[in-house]
Amino acid sequence: MITNSKLLIDRDCPLCKMYGNLFQRTGLIDQDVLTTYQEINPEYTKGIDMNRAKSEIALVDLKNNRIEYGVDSFAKILFHKYGLLLKLIKVQPFRFLSHLIYLFISLNRHIIVRPSKFCSTPICAPPLNRGYRSAYSIITALLTGLILSTYFGQVMSAFSISYSPYIEYLICFGQIAWQGAFIGVTNGKKFWDYLGHMSTVSLIGAFLLLPPLIISNLLNLSPLYLIGAFTLVVLIMIQEHLLRSRRLGLGTGTTVSWIAYRLFILFSLFIQFIYL
Repeated sequence: MITNSKLLIDRDCPLCKMYGNLFQRTGLIDQDVLTTYQEINPEYTKGIDMNRAKSEIALVDLKNNRIEYGVDSFAKILFHKYGLLLKLIKVQPFRFLSHLIYLFISLNRHIIVRPSKFCSTPICAPPLNRGYRSAYSIITALLTGLILSTYFGQVMSAFSISYSPYIEYLICFGQIAWQGAFIGVTNGKKFWDYLGHMSTVSLIGAFLLLPPLIISNLLNLSPLYLIGAFTLVVLIMIQEHLLRSRRLGLGTGTTVSWIAYRLFILFSLFIQFIYL
């Protein structure tokens, strides 16, 4: 167990609080180790790069006056009982890959798990990194396209309708372009934040479709079951999109545009299938 230390987490980040509490419950850190960036006693901040700590969580060893960030902090907490693993994680290319994954999650943490509230000037929010945010949108679009192509491939095959799996990938990336253009015109300052949250909503919807898809395959259910499940998931996505948009101060316009795009795609596919 890590003791006599301070682990800085973001008070306004649900993801940070989730893994911080998990460390406590599993006995990896002492109850007094976890503290928030916003409330830490100034006497513990000496020597801490507080700007870096916004992106890479800081673990302060009070006894040895040593500070570790990001991957090194996590590695020490998770593997402090296993010296060999702790050394292995610091060896290239493991160190490089783990650092890359860590930053990918950390720099996008405020758009992966919806915060309970959004602040106009959050003091602990990681700085925007357009590269990692773009990578997040691309990866979520690819994952969403993969799940949707499998889902609707099964629906279409049940009705003996020819359906290219690449259609879903085009729809997912088309959504980014459509909504990106909309938010760029209406509120360019929120472009990157909105793009990230919209990508998360799409990914949530895709993951919610996995259980119905698995159940349908196991029980050999009618494709109407998949269509009904998809309708329910869409309603959940609309609610989540509305909530995130409102908390970003964007109102309902972005959700209307988001729905309009989906209806346009649905109408286009319907017309295509009629004339095939």
